[in-house]
Amino acid sequence: MTENEIPVIEIRPPRAFEPLNLREIWRARGTLYFLAMRDIKVRYRQTILGIIWAVLQPLVTMLIMTVVFSKIAQVKTGGTPYPLFAFTALLPWQLFASCLARISQSVVSDQALVTKVYFPRLILPMAAVVAGTADFCFGFLVLLGIMAWYHYVPGPAILAIPLVMLLAMVSSFAIGTWIAALNTRFRDFGLLVPLITQVWLFLTPIAYPLSLVRAHAPPWLFFLYNCNPVALVVEAARWIILGLGHPLLYPSLTAIALVSLLLVSSAYYYRKHADLFADFV
Repeated sequence: MTENEIPVIEIRPPRAFEPLNLREIWRARGTLYFLAMRDIKVRYRQTILGIIWAVLQPLVTMLIMTVVFSKIAQVKTGGTPYPLFAFTALLPWQLFASCLARISQSVVSDQALVTKVYFPRLILPMAAVVAGTADFCFGFLVLLGIMAWYHYVPGPAILAIPLVMLLAMVSSFAIGTWIAALNTRFRDFGLLVPLITQVWLFLTPIAYPLSLVRAHAPPWLFFLYNCNPVALVVEAARWIILGLGHPLLYPSLTAIALVSLLLVSSAYYYRKHADLFADFV
């Protein structure tokens, strides 16, 4: 490469409401791929079970829910075997929760890169999201095995499962990017993520059907409950894979609008403070 071919990069603080430099992010797609593959390899390096860890957590959670909610609490699932009912919802939930945890720590955990190398900082949370899809793919193979065990044949709607993945990934990115930027200055936000996801798990219709909430909650509370974007993800997964129910229109539109607002605001907030990351991490 001659001297005239060497690219010149001008680093300057972004102006208010300046459009995101998507072209720069596209040029750094090799860095995105490298960071995502690194996260996947490091996660299972020097482990005995290896990739089995990707499905062990949702499987154990499914077994616990089966005992507590199906055998003891006698939660009805409309004739669908409870393990299949629970695992279908746990897969997209696990994708959301794992991506959220990785994104929230993405800047802090890569402080060596942030303080020494220039690259579009938005690559870090994006790489965390891409790395989280590997666990989902392996878990989906287990879901197909459970469906075969119960002699359940899915319809062609199962081909829409990438849309469920996309909604879960975008939701985690929209929320996690806010936390990642704030976590560089206040580590409390990173420590809050496990507590938030634990509470969020029980505020999402995973262990129980949405019809149970509808039967016992007043209309205004049921509407607010459905504005949870992860509830939309879970209900969409059950609808696509098992044909159970369907997402409600107005709460779903509200959840999508909320995620869109969080996505835009978090991207701009993250970009605005990215030049200060090296000073705080």
